[in-house]
Amino acid sequence: KPSSMASYHAQLAQVFWVAGNGLFHAYSLTRSYATAKSLKAAPSEAELTALASRAVLAALSVPPSSPVLDLNLLEYDLEHEKTKRMAQMLSFPSTASRATLLAEVVASGLLEAAAPEVRELHALVERKQVPLDLAAAAAPVLAKLAASDACGQYDLPLRRLVALRMLQQMERLYLTISIDKAADAITVLQWPQIEALLVWAVKKDLVSLRIDYKLGQLNQQRNKADAAASSEVRESLAGFASALDAVNQHLRSADLEKHAAETRARLQEAIGKSLEEEHQKVLARRLVIERRKEEQERLAMEEDKEKSRLKAQRQRAEEEEEKARLQADAERRDAEREHRTREEAEAAERRKLAEQMAEQRKTMKVAKKKGWGEGGGKVETDVDKLAEKDRSELMREQKMLLMDERQEFEKRLESMGKRHDHLERARREGERDLLELRWQAQQAEDKKLHEANAASLALKMKESRAHDLQQKARFSRMAAAADAFTKRVLATRAVAHEAVVAAWRVEQSERREAARMERERVAAEEREREAAIEQARREAEEEEARRIQEAQEAARKKQEAEEERKRVLERQKAREKELEEKEALARLAAREQVGKSWAADDDDEELPDLQMAKALGGDKFEAKPKPEERAPPGGDARPRPFERRDRPPNPDGEGWERHPL
Repeated sequence: KPSSMASYHAQLAQVFWVAGNGLFHAYSLTRSYATAKSLKAAPSEAELTALASRAVLAALSVPPSSPVLDLNLLEYDLEHEKTKRMAQMLSFPSTASRATLLAEVVASGLLEAAAPEVRELHALVERKQVPLDLAAAAAPVLAKLAASDACGQYDLPLRRLVALRMLQQMERLYLTISIDKAADAITVLQWPQIEALLVWAVKKDLVSLRIDYKLGQLNQQRNKADAAASSEVRESLAGFASALDAVNQHLRSADLEKHAAETRARLQEAIGKSLEEEHQKVLARRLVIERRKEEQERLAMEEDKEKSRLKAQRQRAEEEEEKARLQADAERRDAEREHRTREEAEAAERRKLAEQMAEQRKTMKVAKKKGWGEGGGKVETDVDKLAEKDRSELMREQKMLLMDERQEFEKRLESMGKRHDHLERARREGERDLLELRWQAQQAEDKKLHEANAASLALKMKESRAHDLQQKARFSRMAAAADAFTKRVLATRAVAHEAVVAAWRVEQSERREAARMERERVAAEEREREAAIEQARREAEEEEARRIQEAQEAARKKQEAEEERKRVLERQKAREKELEEKEALARLAAREQVGKSWAADDDDEELPDLQMAKALGGDKFEAKPKPEERAPPGGDARPRPFERRDRPPNPDGEGWERHPL
């Protein structure tokens, strides 16, 4: 009954409010309002308004959820499954959420039936974009709702919703905002409540703000700052652009009216010239529009049918899923019961199997066991004796008995088949003569019937021929008038066709002219583009040639500088070599004056020429090692002074008196 359902939904809403489930509390109030409207003794207008206001406020009080669902969280999966099952048990939508509930409230007309202050609050928190003035605009509405007995319980959730919408809108417009300014703007809550709300919203991924007490700011994560992607900001900018467009239209109204009047005059003149053609076009367009409407109606009907089919399919799938779940639960419980009673069931099953086998053996045609030892044996039918045997042994004996029974049945069937074949052969031999006589009598009857039908058909054809000749003579009097009418219609259609062909030729010539001009324009643009490309190519080639020439000039200068450096080094080496030769001659002259030889200088650590060089030039002179005295690969290859070495013996037996320079 509707009255019982209304009371049930009202009590259900109270239960969910006490349990803290705002979503199902709001759904219960919407169902209560719909049930109250269908009562025979409907409530008063004021009561319906109060109930609609409570339903809308309850829907607004539902905590928002993040649009991005993290399906990897186990607790979310459990909560989502719990909500879905609860909705199915209460006949609520399986996709129950705050967004779907608000959409249902607006679509069902529940919002229009609510109080004006409720509609105003809904517009403020769900549609408008006023991040700094939302609390000031919503405060009077919240105060008026808080004073109401029916709506006072939603005061704190609505204040939290207003504060959350302000934080979300601030996040979309500002990267940073001071804590003091945010607290001054959000006047519906105190700062500790705002702080707790902000922590909850960040945890639910509703905002990305962070509190920086050191700087006294609310900061937004820069990797999530995307104000241009906000739908509210885009809607605000679109509204502002529309307002500016309206102002522009108002400022240019005089020019626009003048232009419209001129355009209207030209259109009227053109319409007067081509009235008949436009009339035909309008008729054709009307026909096309009607066909399109019919097609759209057909498509809409097909779409509705498809939606209904998909909805029914989804419902069937959900019902099958629920049935499968219930069946799985029942199977699990049955398995548990079977596990507890398995031993008793097995004993009862063996007894029952023995009884069934005994009854079955009593009805068998086989009285003795065949092929079981010497002469077989009598078939056992005592239930107690059969129950003493093992199950596998009973099954084996029963299988063999069934095989014997089947063999006996096949033998009886074979004998029955042979007997039936003999009877059938005898019946066919007896009826052969009777069938032949029957066929001859049927042939005689068919021949008589054919001759009667042929005579009747000939008579009918003669009568039809006479009737056709009478009709031809009667219709021949109007042949001349019909020919004249046909000629007039053909002449009229020929004139209309010539007019259409002439118009088509004019239109084709205009199209060809337009196509020619378009081709010329495209060709001119293509020539200009090719000329621009050619100019750019020439400039690039000139730039490349200039760059290559500069590179070659720089390489030439570098090569000349290198050659000049080599010449300077060669001249310097020549001068050093000349100085070395002069120093060598000076050392020879000094050695001759001293009168020493290398053979008498074994006890000295250095050669006489080196001592003389040090005496003359200091430490600058350093003897160069001979090729055979250089360090081996991997050793110390630096030049060093001559050292004392043992000379090898002279093969000629003569001593070395002079240094071979």
